[in-house]
Amino acid sequence: MLKEVDGNIFRNLVDLWAKLKGSCSHYITNWADNYHSVLLLILLLVGFFIRFSGTIFGLPYLHHWDEPAVTTTAIRIMQSGDYNPHFLHWPSLLIYLQVPFYIFNYFRLMGSGQLSSLADIVTSVQTGWFWTISHPSFYFVGRLITVVLGVSSILLVYQIGRRYFNKEIGLLSATILTFFQSHIQHSRYITPDVPVSFFSLLTLLLVSLYIQKRLKKYLLFAGFSAGLTVATKYNLSPILIPVIFAILFYSHKKIQTTILVLATTIAGFFVGCPYSVFALNTFLHHVGSEVQQYKVRGHPGATGVPGIPQFKYYLSVLKGWVDSTFFLRNSWIITIFGFVTCFLWRTKSFIILSSFPLSYIFLMSLQKVNFTRNMICIIPFIALFTGIGIYQIYRFILFVLNKSSFAKQREVLFKNCCFILVFVILTLSFKPITMIQNGYNYLKTYKESRTRATDYIEKNLANSKIAISKELRIHQNDLDRIKNYVLMGSSTLSEIDLYEEGFAYLLSSDNFLYGGDIADSIEDLAPIGSVLNGGFEVISKDKPNSWQVDPTGDWQVSQEQPYGAARCMQTTQSWSWLWQEVSVKPKRWYAVEAQVRSDIIVEGKGDYDNTFVTLECLDKDNRVIRREWGIVTAFPRWARRENRVYAPENTTKIRIKLAKRLGEGSVWFDDVQFMEVSYLKLPKENIVKSFGWGKVRLDIYSVEPKVNIYKIDENFARAAFK
Repeated sequence: MLKEVDGNIFRNLVDLWAKLKGSCSHYITNWADNYHSVLLLILLLVGFFIRFSGTIFGLPYLHHWDEPAVTTTAIRIMQSGDYNPHFLHWPSLLIYLQVPFYIFNYFRLMGSGQLSSLADIVTSVQTGWFWTISHPSFYFVGRLITVVLGVSSILLVYQIGRRYFNKEIGLLSATILTFFQSHIQHSRYITPDVPVSFFSLLTLLLVSLYIQKRLKKYLLFAGFSAGLTVATKYNLSPILIPVIFAILFYSHKKIQTTILVLATTIAGFFVGCPYSVFALNTFLHHVGSEVQQYKVRGHPGATGVPGIPQFKYYLSVLKGWVDSTFFLRNSWIITIFGFVTCFLWRTKSFIILSSFPLSYIFLMSLQKVNFTRNMICIIPFIALFTGIGIYQIYRFILFVLNKSSFAKQREVLFKNCCFILVFVILTLSFKPITMIQNGYNYLKTYKESRTRATDYIEKNLANSKIAISKELRIHQNDLDRIKNYVLMGSSTLSEIDLYEEGFAYLLSSDNFLYGGDIADSIEDLAPIGSVLNGGFEVISKDKPNSWQVDPTGDWQVSQEQPYGAARCMQTTQSWSWLWQEVSVKPKRWYAVEAQVRSDIIVEGKGDYDNTFVTLECLDKDNRVIRREWGIVTAFPRWARRENRVYAPENTTKIRIKLAKRLGEGSVWFDDVQFMEVSYLKLPKENIVKSFGWGKVRLDIYSVEPKVNIYKIDENFARAAFK
């Protein structure tokens, strides 16, 4: 009996060992699938964290010129119930993507008591000031949408690399995109650049599914996705080229299939931008204005020479982005290596994948405007070709090491271990995210200078009487945290008055970077009578004397409802300037004021931020050394709009420039006045604390004023007599 039991136990152990051995062998055989999935999940989580961590930067203040264009339009759709964006300078898909999430946020705010009605949401549509933001959570929600699309792009890059090549290339490419610094930065903005990258990648993934399964429906889906891509950003039309190549390479009925794909592309564009048809005149007017800007006018600070110089410029931008991502110098060489080996290795896949980025860069090189953000959609393709280059290096390592006996006996295990080693080395080669500052610390909650100043007051000066300059435009969220304050226009303040009225501290600045309507009245400003013919009453040959008129524009003297006497100036063409130069003294503040009106906005439906009241400081060589755009909104009734600028050292003249910025319709100008603004002579020795630098960063269009807290005492009062 005992021997029988022992024999059964022995047989059971042998059977168990055989099962374990079989399971281990099966697991090792399928190990590649398991660890690729785990590593991809880790990449997606890390990618989400490093993008999400910077989404609240600056709030409740805005620091990107393009974000209000999307958010304000989406909120206006909610408030008016009119789905026509009346803003087709950009296609409308990104705007429509915001609306359902903004509606959810609206109900959240209503449920928490932060809103009592839809009308409580205030934007520049109501105020005419470009940077108006009453409820910053809408911007947080919008940025979160971009984060999700940015992280989803990592998954799409993995799938594209896996389906066109193999899982290793997919994982390497996804890793590069996860840590690509420029992609991380732009994944936090409510702008079309990262969303359009997502849709372009989705198009290429659908093309790969067609190649694998040869089902026409995937080509039609790819065409529809290409339409959505263009409905996110107009200049991404070359995304259709890879789809056409797939038809040429793999379709039997090429002409019929091409017609169907073009039809689905048009359908996709119509779904994302329906008012390109329903408001055709607005669409043609706005898009025509964009075409003219890119091809003819250019953009101040972002204009190059079309052709070879522009092409070299974009290549240098992309090269710089690659080098800023990796510790290794000249890392772009690996990208070029991957590009070349892909052509030699998989020619058809190379043509399909490279046709879009190459044709797109070629298209943009023909334009005058050279915004670097237009190259964000190329970053996933850089990740793909760099991943291919690293994979080829990995294959060479395997070829050299495969001669060992261990490698031959444990081939699968050896390959996977080598790949994981390459993966780890690649991950360690990226520059730490904390090195990417660009004015913000992206891994921490960045607080804007005005919020930090409010924090300081709340903590250290809670019981003090505070005077706050209106020009800082402190957000109501911050003002609510200050117990005892009074808002004052600094042009009306006197150092002695502040001291005698018992103010303990002044919150102000030595520079102001925002334009807009600041002063309480014209009497707040000290006129110096420098503008000639500000009412446009003196005319010669149908042109106002003392003013220069853009010869390519359509400016005309108008007698249609002038503000003052008998005439005013009218323009219907965007970015067509009317200007006059005025002699000034440096190191002083100046302001321009003009009466403006427009028929662009009718019954609350139309473009906002539609007008320029611009000031440019010129040196003796007539070079612009400082510019304040003064973007304002003109309404149907005459309204005063103002802009200010501080003339830096070496300023000899200021150029006053008036123009329509965007929209369908006309803008009228009248009663232009220019004046020196009397500001407080704030003593630097009375500064208790300073916040921010007051710099304008043109790469991300951020504007952050320098904020000073001044102690008001006898020395402060005596400053008026110095």
